[in-house]
Amino acid sequence: MKNKFLLTILFCLSLFQSKAQFSESDIKFWVGSGPDTALLVIDFLDGTADTSYAWGYLFDASSNLTAETMLSAINSAEPKLSIATGNGFLNDIVYNNHEGFAGSPNYWGTWNGSNSGNWVTNAGLGEVLSNGSWFGCSYTDFNPAIKPGTPISAYASSWFNKEDVNFWVGTGSDSAVLVIDFVEGIYGEVATFAWGVAFDGNITGENMLTSLANADQNITTDMGGAFLNDIIYGGYEGLAGEPYYWGTWSGTNLSDWIMNSGINTVVNDGDWFGCTYEAWLPRRPFLPFAATNPESFLASDILHWEGMGSDSSVIVIDFNDGNEAVAFGYISNGLTTANQALNDLADAYSSLTVGISGEFLNDIEYDSQSGIGGTNGFYWGTWSGTNAANWTPNTGLSELLNNGSWFGCSFTDFEPNTPPTAPKSAIAAVGIHSVSIDMNWTIFSSNKQITISLKESDYGRFKIYDIAGNLIIEHSQIGSVTNIDMGGLPGAIYMVQYINEKGADTKKVVLF
Repeated sequence: MKNKFLLTILFCLSLFQSKAQFSESDIKFWVGSGPDTALLVIDFLDGTADTSYAWGYLFDASSNLTAETMLSAINSAEPKLSIATGNGFLNDIVYNNHEGFAGSPNYWGTWNGSNSGNWVTNAGLGEVLSNGSWFGCSYTDFNPAIKPGTPISAYASSWFNKEDVNFWVGTGSDSAVLVIDFVEGIYGEVATFAWGVAFDGNITGENMLTSLANADQNITTDMGGAFLNDIIYGGYEGLAGEPYYWGTWSGTNLSDWIMNSGINTVVNDGDWFGCTYEAWLPRRPFLPFAATNPESFLASDILHWEGMGSDSSVIVIDFNDGNEAVAFGYISNGLTTANQALNDLADAYSSLTVGISGEFLNDIEYDSQSGIGGTNGFYWGTWSGTNAANWTPNTGLSELLNNGSWFGCSFTDFEPNTPPTAPKSAIAAVGIHSVSIDMNWTIFSSNKQITISLKESDYGRFKIYDIAGNLIIEHSQIGSVTNIDMGGLPGAIYMVQYINEKGADTKKVVLF
């Protein structure tokens, strides 16, 4: 009974979708460049739920480009699309599981329009494009000629592939991609995530979700019968009826999603299974962010900690430049703002520079990486988390760091705002910036021994690094003079960092 009821809902929703308005603003996949726009609509008229698709084309209308040029450009941009033309005629189109071959049994008709419901026949592929024009193709028997129906926006199959998945769960020789789409983040952040699930033979959507929940500490699911009720992923949640419900989808790539009958759907090797939380009819799962394994990087993986106190935080900086994000360990006493933490780290690391105005993070540079606010429309977004995968946008540098908290900085164009990815640990701070406080200490070496003298008795600690930034010795100091035996180390240049409650300072020493 439930299945019959669900199929009735899906049928009604398909009718609703066919009547929904579609405009240029709905286009997701744009091809070309230029100041003017045109839309391409292809309708296979094959009775499927996704019979009609639309793409956007950017061009310069003063160049008098034709519809054939547009079709060729979109065909080249989408590997799942194949368009064959000849002698000015549109012969064949194949797109994922849809196909229309000239004469087998129908032919392609072409149309001009200004929206999805205003079509008139045209002269074919030689039609010259104008700004805002729509060009339609429908596979019809011309008895009578049937116009293209309301399309859905095409996604590019190349936007995300199986190889882009970072976090795989389960075991087996077969695999599928699982996409969960919360549709909207609170602050415009990314809201769609993807995992990979391994299995043998086949698997249901329900078992994929169960396997994921068992492996990812950040996700919780609730399911009953063929229905997906709730998914909570870190700070994201989709609860049944509060206010929406989950729709489920099947596909083989990002561009061929079809709504299925629920979590009992069988998934085979190479398939995709998607979930979307939105007012009905929910969108097809959109471009996902590759989810991160929360155990891919732990606080215990930090190689070097800066500061003094009993509380620790992890600061992650992601330049989104193709390199790994970088994680810094920060120690403090009690609550400290992210602003203070970043400034302290910049004082401690000669390779780290931060540009802050008030509570706004403008620029970060680290080694050869840089994120200068406004470059190519990119700015720094800030995030709070509890591990390397559980990130939620925060209010900025005024955010207070608690013991065990994670603070992330991600350089992004905010389309959407993307969280930091799995980081690597920053190396030990070498060539540390001198602070303005007079630390009142001197250092010299003789006979493979380093002697450190303080102007007055003090309590603190010393860290000694080789020139490559590797921590060699850590030593506490009580009193005014400390002798450190370096007999087992080669003669070379070393960096000695002195840390006390006033701050930190570094000096260079040559070991003889």
